[in-house]
Amino acid sequence: MDKLSLEKELDLFLKNNTIIQLVKALHIPDDSDTLTKDRPSIVFGHSLSSMEIFELEKRVKKAENAETLEEFVQSMFKKKQASHKDLQDAGISKEYWHKLVRGKIKQPSKAKLLCIAIALKLNLEETEKLLRKAGYSLARDVSVFESIIGFFIEKGIYCITTIDEYLVNYNQPTLFSIE
Repeated sequence: MDKLSLEKELDLFLKNNTIIQLVKALHIPDDSDTLTKDRPSIVFGHSLSSMEIFELEKRVKKAENAETLEEFVQSMFKKKQASHKDLQDAGISKEYWHKLVRGKIKQPSKAKLLCIAIALKLNLEETEKLLRKAGYSLARDVSVFESIIGFFIEKGIYCITTIDEYLVNYNQPTLFSIE
């Protein structure tokens, strides 16, 4: 795809807020919603039916088996056969990565997670799952930076130089400059 076509397509993508539509079309269940919606009501002095107990046990088991952010990024790193150089090219230092996978960074920024998504070459669904592990989504409160990153992920374009060029064109911080 030539540069002019890509630029026009990106302009339309941003104008129409296409990233939100794409993410919603994935129909990824939100783990936190699943665990809090429709909880069986427990009233002191009343016993639960066997169906309610079964449902409660199922929800507890799901919560216990839920993959953490740290586990998810480690599994994606292995699955995608990424290297520390890939991470560094996207502005993720070894120090930051090790803190993240050890759970020392409790709330990484959405922008930093998007840098990780680019470094690991995650597709849109994997990126959305990554973001949701930290309480974010590309379907809510989307900035121009996030939309541009989402556009390139959707297109399967992970070239840092190309992405940074377009970020600069739209007066956005480059991947490497994200804190």
